[in-house]
Amino acid sequence: GGPPRYNELQYHVELADSRAYAKPHNYYKILWGHVIVGGIVVFPTDNDTCHLGLMFIAPEYQDRGLGAQCFTFLDQQYPTTKRWTLSTPSCCTRNHYFYEKHGYVKIGEGEVDPEGFTDWKYERSRLAVQV
Repeated sequence: GGPPRYNELQYHVELADSRAYAKPHNYYKILWGHVIVGGIVVFPTDNDTCHLGLMFIAPEYQDRGLGAQCFTFLDQQYPTTKRWTLSTPSCCTRNHYFYEKHGYVKIGEGEVDPEGFTDWKYERSRLAVQV
């Protein structure tokens, strides 16, 4: 579930491109062999905080451990980051479970957008992560 096209890889690629000029960010491709199956957009906000702007994996490549590998990769890429933040649509219960499984805690909700969706805001402390 989610906004129209939410489960389409191309939608997220376009969304990542549209945010490219908003503020400094880092974009990573998620590969399955030589095929791009997703991506990650990270907005470093200060020395110890990063915002996970997007993390998406094409539905046909989900449930293969790629998401967990992405979090391991991010922790390695940003070793001084102590706090991660993100938001995800309220209707995407699968996302909620996934993020909570990986140490994120819901800290609030955003405003309702014109399509009737609300973002849930999450945060994860590096100390909360089991290594």
